[in-house]
Amino acid sequence: MNRVSLAIKSNLPNEMDWALRSLVRMSFESPDSLALRAYPGLAPVLLEKISQLRFLESLSKGGAEDDMHESRGQKEVFDKMLEAALVLRNTSINVENAQYLASLPHCASVLIAALQLPDLPQFVEFKQYCLDIVESISIFSHPRSAEDPLFTILSSYLRSDDRAVLISSLRSLARLVINIEKNLLSTVDLKTITRISMLLLLDDEELLSACLDFLYQYTVHKDNVDRLSHGLGGLNDIVKTLRRLLLFQAQDIIENGNGYGRDFVEPDSPQFMPRKIPPPLAPPRLPAELIQELLELSEPERATQWLKVCFEEDPDGDVTQIALWKSYESLFEEYAKQGKKLLPAADFIKNVTNAFKRAAAMVITTSAGQKFIIKGIRPREKPASLLGQYYVDCQWTINDKKCQLQFPSVQHLYRHILVKHLRQAVIEGDEESNPISGISLKTSSVPTKDDIISTDDGDTDIPAESKSEPEEVDEDLDKDENGNYIMFCRWNDCNRFAESGETDRWKVTSHIRTHIPEVSENMPVPLYVRESADFQKQEFRKIQHISHSGVFVGHGNATAIGSRQKKVLILSKTTTTDERGEAAGIALTAVLILRNIARCKSGKRVLRGVGVSDVIGVAAINRALRNYAVDLLDLIESGSDSEDGVE
Repeated sequence: MNRVSLAIKSNLPNEMDWALRSLVRMSFESPDSLALRAYPGLAPVLLEKISQLRFLESLSKGGAEDDMHESRGQKEVFDKMLEAALVLRNTSINVENAQYLASLPHCASVLIAALQLPDLPQFVEFKQYCLDIVESISIFSHPRSAEDPLFTILSSYLRSDDRAVLISSLRSLARLVINIEKNLLSTVDLKTITRISMLLLLDDEELLSACLDFLYQYTVHKDNVDRLSHGLGGLNDIVKTLRRLLLFQAQDIIENGNGYGRDFVEPDSPQFMPRKIPPPLAPPRLPAELIQELLELSEPERATQWLKVCFEEDPDGDVTQIALWKSYESLFEEYAKQGKKLLPAADFIKNVTNAFKRAAAMVITTSAGQKFIIKGIRPREKPASLLGQYYVDCQWTINDKKCQLQFPSVQHLYRHILVKHLRQAVIEGDEESNPISGISLKTSSVPTKDDIISTDDGDTDIPAESKSEPEEVDEDLDKDENGNYIMFCRWNDCNRFAESGETDRWKVTSHIRTHIPEVSENMPVPLYVRESADFQKQEFRKIQHISHSGVFVGHGNATAIGSRQKKVLILSKTTTTDERGEAAGIALTAVLILRNIARCKSGKRVLRGVGVSDVIGVAAINRALRNYAVDLLDLIESGSDSEDGVE
């Protein structure tokens, strides 16, 4: 490294070319390995090369953009100055190097002189390198007053229209005053501060971050907050902008609010991955009426339809041939003894391709030996009717015993619940107060008393097309002192009316409808669609009927969430966090600025008028900022102002 320093000092063109290009490469590829403190002569030599500003000033006197290209020698000198500035810029990113540069007596003066060069196109790159160096060393610089040359030149740069210059200047000033007790930023004119606050409206994260860092240091002092209240738009505009940033780039988190666990999903996150749906272990149980429909068919049509009812296509799925045959045989074995002819096993396996064109019988070799499988199918989660619609289950549960009856439509399921499980409360009573009169379910009407089938013994039953023997899960309903039946919702351990029950039949039946799946969910969706990211994201968005509190109710699809019943979900949000899970980024800086504003009387007054409700909302739904938002609310509601400074 001594040779590099001497090569730069030599001013020999070839030696300087080699030295500076080597340093540029080293500083770019591994800036941390280039420790300036370990090579004391390197940084002063580079600063000396940058300090050849008289040459640049002479180039700018003519005013023409191509003055610097008058001779080859002038261009080479300027190129060497650029390379030296670039090396210092790259090495100053390292904190130790930045601290060392700040300790050099002539570093600040050289950089200040470079920043005072005229605003000409030929100097833009050189000045930006120097400004980047200032940004790195500013945290270790301590201006004594607002008349400090570095502070003055950076303050003038706040009026620049160059985005890169403005960002570097804002960051540098914020770091310069971070350890200074004096209110140096009070010398920045109010028009410039107003311009910076208006830049918060732009959709530019890097510029937003720089502006917020500056405004945070500016609002540390109550005098500056009072000055803001007299600017264009006062504090109202700034507060409105800052409260919007409290949810900057917030991501939704959906939680299960039923008390059965807290499963976090972020469907709009770039890291969202579609869930692979595990196959059921066995074919679904078939309702009695569907079995009867299959028995009316002759072979091989019966076997074909049974396969379509119980299985679906899955390119990655497989079923052993023996298990497939045994499932079919066990279902119809009793009827075969009564004379129903079943398809032989060999013909049954060959018939699989009639039901599923992409399925194929094959033999695979495993550690246990050869295995005969049908590749390309898997069991369905629920049986499909011969018309291609899913059956829906009744999940009414009493004493841990579930009804388990299946129905070909949601209308039949709803009718079954009213007639079978709430018989006394629903069927008894006059027509005007009967809750099943005139109720519609989705696009189809729910039957009234006249639609319900009456048997010979006067009992009321479910529709004939879905009639089957129910399990004993009904209960006798008690009455209150006024003779009204006390009802409960027993759907899958629902505790909506668990404490004392409910006597309002309309309220109970309306609540039960929230458990009934959508009519559209009765139609099977191919597996490859259900496992796609677009479909699963769409299923999540269907449930986002969000209330102001962030709590909403929606459907959960079995293919994407794991359950077809409706569930209560809680929507919360989270903004940027660090590796420890603590709040960070733009949202954190915004709430800290609001906290500074709330320490001032004028700021407290504005926040009470336009900001409290939004801060309460952030405290409710933004986890990362929850504690900061609560502290801000305490400051807003406190009766006295606190002292200057930040806790």
